[in-house]
Amino acid sequence: MVDAEIRNKYIKEKNLIDFSYFSSLKNMMSMDVLIDVPIDFKEMWNRREVRKADHFEINIVSVDDLIELKKYANREQDKSDIILLSKIKNGNK
Repeated sequence: MVDAEIRNKYIKEKNLIDFSYFSSLKNMMSMDVLIDVPIDFKEMWNRREVRKADHFEINIVSVDDLIELKKYANREQDKSDIILLSKIKNGNK
């Protein structure tokens, strides 16, 4: 999705904001790649969380930014995710 014209066409015509990659071996989604975001990437990068798995470091979007991204996407699943993420953020209050 390097070509901005193609990316913008998908965003406008298909309401596409990310690509989800699915692992058929593990029967689960393994990664989302965002192509349209309402937040500056550098700001998100500075707020990212770094997790370790085996010998790898994995960069993960912060909970606050993930909530904002889900508000932007505004799909039914995102609305449910926002509720759960907010509970996680607030210690299940």
